[in-house]
Amino acid sequence: MVSAVLFAKDLRKVASFYTRVFAARVTHEDAHHADLDCGGFRLVVQQIPEHYAQAVIISDPPQRREHGAVRLDFPIADLA
Repeated sequence: MVSAVLFAKDLRKVASFYTRVFAARVTHEDAHHADLDCGGFRLVVQQIPEHYAQAVIISDPPQRREHGAVRLDFPIADLA
């Protein structure tokens, strides 16, 4: 299954947003991450550690970022 990891300053808020927007089903959740099944696509929302999160500024309205906070994962059969 293709998946993406989204690093978030507020895990609960971001996971809740994507659950509502994509009608996603939470398959696993703990204090550090939430796995969401988005109908064949897996979205993992990962909490940014507090010491890094303090440096992340979220403006209102949000500003486009030059560096993303997403990692894409693709299944492969073999590296050779």
